[in-house]
Amino acid sequence: MLRVLLSLGCMLLTTWLISAADWPTFLGPAGTGTSPEKGLPQTWPKHGLKKLWSCELGWGYAPPVVAGGKLYHFDRFGDNARLTCREARTGRYLWKFEYPTAYEDYYGYEPGPRACPVVDGDYVYLHGVEGMLHCLKRTDGQLVWKLDTQKEYHFHQNFFGVASVPVVVEDLLIVPVGGSPQGRRPLDFRQVQSNGTALVAFEKATGKVRWASGQELASYTSPLVVTMHGQ
Repeated sequence: MLRVLLSLGCMLLTTWLISAADWPTFLGPAGTGTSPEKGLPQTWPKHGLKKLWSCELGWGYAPPVVAGGKLYHFDRFGDNARLTCREARTGRYLWKFEYPTAYEDYYGYEPGPRACPVVDGDYVYLHGVEGMLHCLKRTDGQLVWKLDTQKEYHFHQNFFGVASVPVVVEDLLIVPVGGSPQGRRPLDFRQVQSNGTALVAFEKATGKVRWASGQELASYTSPLVVTMHGQ
């Protein structure tokens, strides 16, 4: 198993992780990939940045997120997908949540998560590469609710699995599902039909479905909330 060392807060972000604004989801709190932080180094120091801490990681492509002084990273270790919570400043282990997964990539790439965690209020949300959706308590990682989106909506697995990051809008967790009618997959992927679940909105605290919309199939795209023409 390939493992790497996580050096966030160590190599690149020293004090930024300690005192800066939260980065609780993909591309930051506004989904724009920009940060208002000031005072970052303009040039790379000759001898590099001071390493504060490191930890071992399993398989995966999901970037970590930071919220409230905690760092959350989502990976795969053996036959389990795993979310780990640490103190951002010290790397001290706080808790972890695991669930079994048998996902295998069609092209032999690492079978770990693609989508980063989403931290919002009292909860942390996971959208696993196999389509498992979990809501956890932010304080201790206890399960609040879960849903197997593949079993429920019958999406057809893309080449690299599920990689979309959900977005929170008020009391809703909006998830790109892109399901299909239940049944055998056509030999030609261009013949796959939609079942109107391009986006599914769940009550973020309970997992109850509020609405579903759109005919697009499953993709790697993460939704972005914008205001257009006042709406």
